[in-house]
Parts: sequence; structure tokens; C-alpha cells
Amino acid sequence: VAAEKAKLGAHIQWGDARLTITDLSLAIAGEQVVKGEASIALNPANQDAMLPLDQPMSAQLVCKNADIAQILASAGIAAPVTGKLSFDLTGSGSIDHPDLRATASLSGAAFFGHPVPDSAEPLLDVTMKHGVLDTAAAVADRWSLKAHGDLFGKPEGIDLSLDADDLQALVLLTP
Repeated sequence: VAAEKAKLGAHIQWGDARLTITDLSLAIAGEQVVKGEASIALNPANQDAMLPLDQPMSAQLVCKNADIAQILASAGIAAPVTGKLSFDLTGSGSIDHPDLRATASLSGAAFFGHPVPDSAEPLLDVTMKHGVLDTAAAVADRWSLKAHGDLFGKPEGIDLSLDADDLQALVLLTP
């Protein structure tokens, strides 16, 4: 994959102990593939709590058909995974107990040189409420991997559950 020119742009503002990023855009070969915005509390003057974990944050990122190999090649990295990535991510709450929602899909994929048929392309669905994760990666009627757990609890932990009716479809994702 030839490296294409990547361009990253954003408007970044810091004031009132808050860092705000708007108009975030990543373009590859002149085509916008990622856009978004974020806001987080940041106070460099407070050495004990420069990044206060209990303050409100927000984020939104959208990616449409980003060529993974092109993005990595523009950074001089060989891609173990190729294909077109699309995702939507929204976040709110605080860093220590975030609320997140994300979905992602990959089309035209190959993992470690193994092409993945269109009918076996993985989907990801992530929900986090106050730091408690509920997520699933799956290929319909072939396999699913689910994760649930409190990432910020005491003790933190995640339970995983794998159900693979089509082991070959799952093995396509491994080296």
C-alpha cells in the first residue's frame, strides 16, 4: 500500500481549566475519513489534579470508510490488518466513570494476509455506563465475543464469553 499524504486538523482551545477540541479532521489523500470534537477538564497549574478525573468530559468521533493500510502507511507502519474501517463513538460523564457508546465495522478486510469474506466481517458494539463495560464483537451466526465488567471498580475486572459456531471464521482474525 502506497503511503498517501495524511492531513490532521483541529481547533484547540484551552481556557477556564478546560481543553476543547473542535473541527477535528483526518484526511487521507484529500478525503476526510475521521471527524470529531472533545472537551475535557485540564488544569496544568494544579499539580495534584492536572487532569481531574471526576470532572465532566465529552467526545464524539465519526469515521467513514477509512483505509487502515493507508493510515498506517502514512505513519510508516506496515498494516497487519487491512480494510475499510467505519465507526461512531460518543462519550460523556467523567473520566473515572465514563459513559461511552461505540459501533464499528470493517469491510474488505484481511487479517495477517488472510482475506475475510464479506459474510464473515466482524462488527463491534460497545456500551459503557458509569465505567461498566458491556461489549460484543461478532460475526452473525458464526462467532461472538462478549465482555462485561467494571473497569473502574474496586476490584476492577472483566468477564469474557466466547461462542464460536464457526471456528474457521474466528481463526481468520489470527496470525
